[in-house]
Amino acid sequence: WAAFLFLLIRVADADAEPPPTSLSIIALVVYILIPGAYLLLGQLRWVQTRRLAGAFATGVGALVSLPAAVIPLALLFTVSSGGMLAGGMAGGAPMEMARNDVQLLAAPTAAIPIVEEAKGVEAEVSKEHADQQQAGQSPRLRQFFPETLYWNPEVVTDQSGSASLEIPIADSITTWRLTALASSQDGRLGFTTQGVRVFQDFFVDIDLPVSLTQGDEISIPIGVFNYLPTAQKVRLEVKTEPWFELKGQAEQTLTIASNDIEVVYFPIRVVKFGRNGFQVTAWGEKMSDAIRREVSVLPDGKEIRLTDSDWLRENKELTLNIPSETVRDTPRVEVKIYPGVLAQVVEGLEKILRLPYG
Repeated sequence: WAAFLFLLIRVADADAEPPPTSLSIIALVVYILIPGAYLLLGQLRWVQTRRLAGAFATGVGALVSLPAAVIPLALLFTVSSGGMLAGGMAGGAPMEMARNDVQLLAAPTAAIPIVEEAKGVEAEVSKEHADQQQAGQSPRLRQFFPETLYWNPEVVTDQSGSASLEIPIADSITTWRLTALASSQDGRLGFTTQGVRVFQDFFVDIDLPVSLTQGDEISIPIGVFNYLPTAQKVRLEVKTEPWFELKGQAEQTLTIASNDIEVVYFPIRVVKFGRNGFQVTAWGEKMSDAIRREVSVLPDGKEIRLTDSDWLRENKELTLNIPSETVRDTPRVEVKIYPGVLAQVVEGLEKILRLPYG
């Protein structure tokens, strides 16, 4: 414990010079050997049928070994690197932290019609989408709708504490919540939350269910939103796809008033399963829009999984019996070859440790 206190005092004193590496290693070795000595002593007394003394020495060794296994490694890393969290986030010199000094420069590309400036967030506005519609061209197709727009845990600021990022905005008409976390080398923390509003005066949206089943008959609702200062006549057109059959007309026309919302239904019958898209184009007199959303279509049946495993030494033949009543085009065979048992463990970790991408 004297070696542990020595390291703790040197680390806690911010003005003191770091101890020599050799001295730190000697202190760590002494601190780690003490629990081992207690454990060996306890086992020796236990073998000598001195049960009480052996149990006491083993208990003391186990109690001391818990902090001995974790604290010295953390202290050694802290002494050598000057702070794991601060070094990873801030980089070089200490970062000057101030309130509300986080700047985000949004440089929208073709993936955004209009970005309005939100409080505390600097944004450039793209007029490309509106210019295309004024020229009578086809509206740009909106089809990128992620749940999490951007995630970066390794942003390094300059010496003044500022960082500039270019974030491609998605096609969602919504208000994104921007959350920024920051830390400095001397342990200070910063936090802010702002809103980034993405909006356009006229747009349509498709309200699809979570999933469909092959053979379903459903009316797909199309929401029409008009925030223009005047009313306009809109022609809705559904793009036909092989995975469904239209039970009505592929085009519908309506007149929507200013600052109004209308709903139009397109009845369909699902004929094929898989991951499919539903696309609608709204042609307006003053402004148009196009959107495509995807939906999962499940086969009309019960999923059955068959698994067989064995050692692969030279050749191996596996036989799968597929029932005759199987839904057409649903059978799928997946073969995995592992070089060892550890590979299966790594595969499981990949499914657990995932970035928050929605």
